[in-house]
Amino acid sequence: MVGKGKEVAHGAVLMNYILTKEKAVFLRSNLLGDERDPDRIWALMQLHQINTRNLRKANHKIKNTAIEFEVSPSREESERWLPPDFDRLLDELLDELNRIDLSEKTGRKSSAHFDLRKCQFIAAIHYDSKSGLPHLHLGVNRIDMNGQALDCHKLGERILRAIHNINVRHGWELPEDIHEEHKKQIDEACMNALKKMRFFNWDVYGRILADSDLDLKVKRDSNGEVVNYVIMMGNSKFKASDLGKSRNLTAKNIEATWRKIHLQMEMERKAEEMKAQQNQPKPVLRPAAPNPMRPVIAVPTPAVQTQSARYTAKYEVNGKTIDIDIPQSIYDILKQNCQVPEDNDVATVDDVVKTAVLLFLGYVDAATTVAQSCGGGGSQPESGWGKKEDEDDKERARRCAAMAHNMCKPKQKVKYKFGR
Repeated sequence: MVGKGKEVAHGAVLMNYILTKEKAVFLRSNLLGDERDPDRIWALMQLHQINTRNLRKANHKIKNTAIEFEVSPSREESERWLPPDFDRLLDELLDELNRIDLSEKTGRKSSAHFDLRKCQFIAAIHYDSKSGLPHLHLGVNRIDMNGQALDCHKLGERILRAIHNINVRHGWELPEDIHEEHKKQIDEACMNALKKMRFFNWDVYGRILADSDLDLKVKRDSNGEVVNYVIMMGNSKFKASDLGKSRNLTAKNIEATWRKIHLQMEMERKAEEMKAQQNQPKPVLRPAAPNPMRPVIAVPTPAVQTQSARYTAKYEVNGKTIDIDIPQSIYDILKQNCQVPEDNDVATVDDVVKTAVLLFLGYVDAATTVAQSCGGGGSQPESGWGKKEDEDDKERARRCAAMAHNMCKPKQKVKYKFGR
């Protein structure tokens, strides 16, 4: 389970968001009677702030008069949970927040407690728009019933410690472990995106990450150049400086990382080609022994039988290994006739060739998977698609190359908006 909390200045917006978001389930209110209307709830909170103004120091101006909390259990932790389960979680959270004493760290007596039960608040269950997972939202009037403002110094640390204590009590995964796991997933998605790109482009980078349910948010300077970015995984934010290794995915270094990856890929491709050539069998020619004493009689010489060169490889598709073994001449025809569709900025020639090879060998489903993984979504082979009776292998190879080209065409263009 993870959680976060922050002060907010626009309480009316917060209350409306908590209670009117799509599929929101009202859970509980505190010191607000039976009121459910978000605008009236905020009006009651403001009225309390005004009526207790004389109980606070005259020079104590409070800019952020509301507090927002969000607590998200994992799928395993909240499996089969109903509203009463979230209600119990809320009670546990309220107890932990008040139990944590931060007065020594802040040097303020007011940091010794954080009693939300003395404050007006509303709580509701929200459901993530992508994963559908439920999580808890809490909107709090920062001014308690004594007219004093809750001390929000080190609020982030307070919520993290409260969540940590709850996780330990239930044997749930700790927030730091979850964060590290998500970081690894994002690192892998970023590196895979760079591998798929024929050239580096921020829009293409964001589009590929979106396929993994990641949201790229870029920051540009006055010249429109990207100077920084973050990646959102659900409600969790990951800075570019925290991703990858040795800051290799920062806005400053990411293009150099892309060049390094593709240089390595090219070297590996050439090494594979050299290995395939070295493994090709060479015919052994033995000269006939001279015999000048015998008359020369013309005898038909049988053709030397040599094993034709083969292209062999192992393709990994959907976690399965497919052994590839076709004549080198057929592979050459496939490679010569494969082209990347002009409107596909993700696919490479190798992707199209790989699709064509799988089609030639009859692996239609695997070929479809490869085409879709590199941005394809165009024409698909019809049922019964395969070798025709009067078709030789060379002609079929050309037909497979043409079909692979069509399969790697994008289905439709999707526009993505990126923040500035």
